[in-house]
Amino acid sequence: MMAESCVVMAESCKRQCVRPEQPSSLAPQVVSVNGPVATEMTAGPIANWPLEMPVYMMSGSVSCTISLDSIEMRVPEIKLMIELKTGIPQAEQDLFLDGCPALMQNQCRLCHYADALYKNTRRMVLVRRSPVPKQIDGSTLRRLKKEFQNIQRSELLEGCSLAPLDLEASPLSWTASISGAPDGPYAGGIFHLDIMLPADYPYKAPVIRFTTPVFHPLVASSGSIDLALLHENWVPVMTLEKIILRIKQDLEAPYGPPGWSASFWTGCGNHEATLLSNDKEAFDRRARQETILHATLPLEVVNV
Repeated sequence: MMAESCVVMAESCKRQCVRPEQPSSLAPQVVSVNGPVATEMTAGPIANWPLEMPVYMMSGSVSCTISLDSIEMRVPEIKLMIELKTGIPQAEQDLFLDGCPALMQNQCRLCHYADALYKNTRRMVLVRRSPVPKQIDGSTLRRLKKEFQNIQRSELLEGCSLAPLDLEASPLSWTASISGAPDGPYAGGIFHLDIMLPADYPYKAPVIRFTTPVFHPLVASSGSIDLALLHENWVPVMTLEKIILRIKQDLEAPYGPPGWSASFWTGCGNHEATLLSNDKEAFDRRARQETILHATLPLEVVNV
């Protein structure tokens, strides 16, 4: 199990982002992200993370304030936080950092816009696009129907559920749940996930997040999951069943490998859980507390 944990943690720590495209009139920016960047600066210091960031509309009003956990946060994670606070879908969001003319791209992380982030203005601007109706492709619908048939016959999803909300009416909206392993820190908990598929799935990755809070190094407070296979390492041969099985595997192995230092890891998951992941006893104690608080049914419900 520890060997599997090392592989999981090693993959999660990969930083393989595509740098944002720069306007042709601008020279490409070179951003160094070596070591703990929380104390580095270009124009203004950021003493501590998380960083409270106001998000302005074009009118100049503040739509919301979000909490940026680290310089390694992905742009989709930021958009998800804004959606949860404002109700504006991610597909309708165009984000800019004040001082950077380039649109923040989904395949990038916050570190790729560090030059603008560390300016004294330190503000984000949200431009809302007109909603575009999702025209699901026939091949996408056939793929989803085939996946659902395979899921219904599968014997691998023990302790899990995975299904569309309505395959005919809403084929791009799915839901899943994962039960905590009986011998692990999440024992007795049932963790629910929301799955939103793009209209051109499987050529683009689904957006998956926990709707049940879970204390895990790879899961942010918003529920988003810091897995490379859902972002820069996505491949069309990946299926929803394989994704859920991988997430289940990560719930069974939340610990860091021996000798691995979490002090310099500032991913877009849960940094506190990452710091505790080398101390199994302390991690299990905290994870059980969070599981009992958020992921278990009250006794009166169980007894009904």
